[in-house]
Amino acid sequence: RAHARARGLADRTVFAAGDAYDLSAFPDDSFDGVLMADVMEHLLDLPAAVAEVRRVLKPGGVLVFDTINRTYKSYLAAIVLAEEVLQLVPPRVHDWRLFLKPHEAAFLLQANGFLVDTAQFRGMAPTVELDPRKLLRSAARALPSGKLPPPPLSHFVEVSSLDVNYLGWAQLAPLSSGGAAGAPANEGPPA
Repeated sequence: RAHARARGLADRTVFAAGDAYDLSAFPDDSFDGVLMADVMEHLLDLPAAVAEVRRVLKPGGVLVFDTINRTYKSYLAAIVLAEEVLQLVPPRVHDWRLFLKPHEAAFLLQANGFLVDTAQFRGMAPTVELDPRKLLRSAARALPSGKLPPPPLSHFVEVSSLDVNYLGWAQLAPLSSGGAAGAPANEGPPA
């Protein structure tokens, strides 16, 4: 919210907590865009959540997401390093089986009427901030507790590999000549 205010967007931005499986508080075709950041890899019923996103998006609306790929590198980075070694996130917050390969994301989105191209997906990785003063202060605060200081990670940047984290987007198909937005692939034409 502070970021929206600082950018002069507060009057055009609405923040609402919700349930990815039940967006019934919002009518069909409510939003021009939906952002799913750090969400998809935690959902036990991702198809149900994507169907709800599809329902609340206007035809031509955009879904932007980031998620974690299901690879050995992502297991090492997200579970072994982030959870177990560095304790950046709570233990067992990730289930590697729920991580999503790019082609799986594309298939699921296309099956729900989205236009998606995995060539547009972008890899992401955190940067390392090596400010000696910050590192020393962090170590001084952590040492009395016997814990390791947090790693000097900063913001994420684009990388060429989708092996660990990736950012993607998909557009809900615009209205067809029959007036319906991209019908899910498993629905045939009206009889």
